[in-house]
Amino acid sequence: MVYNGITNGITINDSILVKGKIAVIQCEDPELPESTTVSEGLLHYEYKGAARRIVTLADVSNPNGSEKVHAKALWDTGATESGISAELADMLGLRPIPGVSHVSLGITGDPVETDLHKVNLDLNGVVKKKELVVVRHAGLSSQKVDFVIGMDIISEGRFTIDSSSGNIQLTFELNK
Repeated sequence: MVYNGITNGITINDSILVKGKIAVIQCEDPELPESTTVSEGLLHYEYKGAARRIVTLADVSNPNGSEKVHAKALWDTGATESGISAELADMLGLRPIPGVSHVSLGITGDPVETDLHKVNLDLNGVVKKKELVVVRHAGLSSQKVDFVIGMDIISEGRFTIDSSSGNIQLTFELNK
């Protein structure tokens, strides 16, 4: 489920409006937001109708040098740490952090020993993390996402979901 640029099933329209420091990006993938508004320190995503889960695009790369890859990322308030699919980790040539073992608890509460990796993460230029430590998830691609944005990122800002208009709107604003 790794998406590189506008290939492999993600079509981003050429209609990117830039007014001052605000950009509006429209997307045709039914699971991704219908529109994304980006301004200084603020991300705003809008989904047409009800959304079962909040999935956006994230640019992920290997800190040791690789092209950034556009990957589908799930915003997950139940995840204490951000994570990467095994497939994307392998594609980026990530190596486990040496001498570190990690036990992760999934939604079942069962402990799973897994590797930790370092990645560079960019969420539309608003959230930029260099050498972010993430958990490797072997089965994440079966969920049709390749990255999980966990509470380690979400807790750095104000995260709101509003459905009062009939559409789902997610806003993430970094703490100042």
